[in-house]
Amino acid sequence: MIFDIQTNLQKFNIDLNKPIKDLDIDCLRAIEKVIENKNKINKQNLIIVNNIDEKIKGKYDVLLEVLNKILVNIGNPKILQLTEFSKINREDIIKECNENIINEMEEVILEHYEKGNICWYQRKSIKHYILSFIRNACLILGYKFDYIKKSVVIKSNGINRTVTILLYSIEK
Repeated sequence: MIFDIQTNLQKFNIDLNKPIKDLDIDCLRAIEKVIENKNKINKQNLIIVNNIDEKIKGKYDVLLEVLNKILVNIGNPKILQLTEFSKINREDIIKECNENIINEMEEVILEHYEKGNICWYQRKSIKHYILSFIRNACLILGYKFDYIKKSVVIKSNGINRTVTILLYSIEK
């Protein structure tokens, strides 16, 4: 909501070009009220924005920590932004050591994410919950956790085989 002092003063037929002594007391009270309301609205909006930013930052940091633990486990360097998580093989993400990250970080995750939003209650029935958690956490933060299929030729025992792999990335 944009708060325009000039428009509000016009509602009260107040001309700011007049000397203050020519303005009557009611006009002065009206001016004070308009300025007071503007200050109140600005403070309320600032508080709301700060609370939202803190909540989102907490969720962002938790997801970034989970991703960095995955990357360290598979021998990749840590990242500073979610979008740096790029072209990571699905098989690397779903390794057992990475699946355990969710259990290790349970307290921190639940401090920042609501159980229903990250399918927490289904985590034992979902085969590779780590993928579901990352996808849902990304959706909450406005990111997209997506994959591309890539065909790779593997030579074993002198025979070439084509294998399809999934490479996951996070995009804004």
